Amino acid sequence: MRKTLQQMDQDPGGEARFRLSPGGIVLALAALRCAVALALGFRPFDDTFITFRYALNLARGYGFVYNAGERVLGTTTPLWALLLAGFRSLGASIPAVAFWVPLIADAVSALLILRLLSRLGFPRRVALGAAVLFLALFDDLSIARSGMETSLFVLLVLAALAATAEGRLAFAGLFTGLAVLTRPEGLVLLPVVLAAGLFRCRRPAGRRDALLGALILGVTLGAWVLFATLYFGSAVPQSIVAKASHVARDPSLAGFSRMNLILFLTVGQFGGGIFERTWLQLNVLLTLLAALATLWLAAAAARERTEAAFLRFALPALFPLGYTAGLAAGHAFTWFPWYYGPIYPFLAILATIGLEGLAGGLRPWLGERARWLVPAGLALLVTAQIATAVRMKLPRGHDFVVTGYRRIAASIPRLPGTRVAALEIGAIGWQVWPLPVTDLLGLVSPESVGRLPEETLRSVSPQYFCLRTDDAGPLLASVARQGWFAASYEKTLSVPDPWGQREFVVYRRREASP
Repeated sequence: MRKTLQQMDQDPGGEARFRLSPGGIVLALAALRCAVALALGFRPFDDTFITFRYALNLARGYGFVYNAGERVLGTTTPLWALLLAGFRSLGASIPAVAFWVPLIADAVSALLILRLLSRLGFPRRVALGAAVLFLALFDDLSIARSGMETSLFVLLVLAALAATAEGRLAFAGLFTGLAVLTRPEGLVLLPVVLAAGLFRCRRPAGRRDALLGALILGVTLGAWVLFATLYFGSAVPQSIVAKASHVARDPSLAGFSRMNLILFLTVGQFGGGIFERTWLQLNVLLTLLAALATLWLAAAAARERTEAAFLRFALPALFPLGYTAGLAAGHAFTWFPWYYGPIYPFLAILATIGLEGLAGGLRPWLGERARWLVPAGLALLVTAQIATAVRMKLPRGHDFVVTGYRRIAASIPRLPGTRVAALEIGAIGWQVWPLPVTDLLGLVSPESVGRLPEETLRSVSPQYFCLRTDDAGPLLASVARQGWFAASYEKTLSVPDPWGQREFVVYRRREASP
C-alpha cells in the first residue's frame, strides 16, 4: 500500500528510514498555516458581510436577497453565498464556516499545485517548491482569513487546470463552471480549457470527453443564467453595474488602479496595516521570476509545437495573464484587496519555474552547484515573507472599520418600518439584520446608480444613516451646504477610530425621535 504521509525506504545496511512524501510535506505545512491563522483570528473585510447577509436571508427563508422583498443580485459570488447558506441551514455559524473553509481550500490548492506541476512534467523540487511558496505568502493568508470567496475560487481554478492537464475535460468543464459562479473572472478559464480541449479532440476518446465537458459547463452556467434572469431580472450582478458607474464618473480611478497594480508587482498588496507595502517581501523578485518563466515556457511552446509544451505554458501562465489584464482593463485594482488573491498561487508557481529555468541557464557556468539555486531561492522568498509578517505587517495590523461600523449599528433599534442607509453596507447590514438597508453607492440598490449619494439619501429619507468621516468626506461637505440635512437629521452616536483620524457616526432622522 502506498503511504501518503511518509514512505519507508530500506538502505543497503538494512536500516529503515522514513522520508516524508511531497504531499505529506504540503499537508504538514498547511496544518501549520491553519494553526497560525487560528492564532491570528478572523479578519473580515466590510464586503465580507454583504455575502453573509445574502446567505443568512436564504437560510432563514427570506430568499436569495440582501433586503427581504428586494430581488437584487448584489453579490458577485452566488456559489459562496449558497455554500454558506447551506451550512447555516444545518446550524453552523456563517463566520466560522467562512473562516475555516478558505483555510482548507488553500491546503487543497497547494496539493493541486503539486499535482498540476507534476502532471505537466516539472521536477519534484519545482512542484513541491511552488506549493510551499504559495502557503508561505502572508498576504494570501490574510485574504484567506477575511471570509471572502477568494480561496474557494482559487481552488476551483486550480482544479480545472489540473483536470485539463490530466485530460479529464469533463471535470475541467465542471470546475470551470463552478469557478464562474464563484467569481465572474472564472470566465478567463474558458479559452484556456478550450485551447487544451482542441488538442484532445484530435483523438476520439478525447473528443467525447471534450464534448461532455462543454455540455457540463454549458448546463452549469445556463442553469444559473436562467435562474438569475427569472429571479433577479438579470444575470449581471448589480455590484458590477455600480462599480462600472463609479469608474465612469471618476476617471481618476483608472490611474489609481494602474498605480496599484504596478505597486503590487513591485512592493506588494494594496492597503495599509496588515497589507503594508514593503520591498522586504521581495514581490519584485517574484514578479521578475514569474516573467522569466512565462517567456521561457512561451518560447519552448513556440519552438517545440507539441501538446505537452503548449500545456506547460498555457496552464500555469494564461489564466493569471488573462485575469490580471481583464481586471486592469476594468480598473478594478482600487480598494478591494481580495482582487489580488487569485494572482498569488500563480506567482508562486511561475516564480518557482523561473528559478528552475534560471538554474538551467546557469548550469554551464556553475555546474552541479546550479541545482542548489532552486532551494536557495525558495528559502530566500519564504524567509522574506515570514520576516515581513513578523517585523512589519502584524505590528501594524490594526483595522477598526468592521468594529467601528458594528458598534454604531448596534445602537439602531430593530423596529418594524425602520430603514438604514450607508455608503458601506457590509458590517452595518449584518449588524442591523433584518432591517432593510439602502446602499448609497448602488451595490444592492439600483436606485443609487448614476446619482450622487446625497441625492439618494434625500429621496429615500431613511430613519438612520451611518458613515465614517473619512469615507464620507465629500458627502458631508456637500450636505453641509444644504439646509435639508441639518434640519432632517441629528447625530446620535460617534465612535472614534483608535488607530486613525476618523470617526464612525450614526445619524437619526428627527421624525424618528421618541
